[in-house]
Amino acid sequence: DVRTSADAAEGNRISFLFIALPCDEPDPVARLEAVGRATAQRRRDGEAEDLDTAFRVLALTPQPVQRALAHAFAHPRLFNLTISSVPGPAVPRYLRGCRLREVHSAVPLGARHGLSIGVVMVAGNACFGIYADPSTVPDADVLASDLEVALDELLEAAGA
Repeated sequence: DVRTSADAAEGNRISFLFIALPCDEPDPVARLEAVGRATAQRRRDGEAEDLDTAFRVLALTPQPVQRALAHAFAHPRLFNLTISSVPGPAVPRYLRGCRLREVHSAVPLGARHGLSIGVVMVAGNACFGIYADPSTVPDADVLASDLEVALDELLEAAGA
């Protein structure tokens, strides 16, 4: 989210950060710290804001130019996994007396992309949604299980 406190417009204002995931790191805490460092560095560098500005300029170009640039930008050689994190309600919410416990997002797949993961925070709980092209990622259920194991490793390392 690149919205500032001075931004009064409603709706989402998102951008992107590109980071290499440390999938070869066996230590769960070191993996998390590496992602945190990479993300923090890109935030300090203003990378998300720069991409947001580029997209705003792109929106002013003719439709054929927009399509061509969007196609190039979403090419699978540029990135092959989308992870989206969205803050949900920070306090418990209810509908007709039933507490909202989970929200699982389906982050759309780009053309020729195989996997996206959506994370929504709901009253302190992280809810994951895995969206996969079954021809590219036929074992998304195994990925979901591995994700659960990795989260359990982090909780154990934290003493929770």
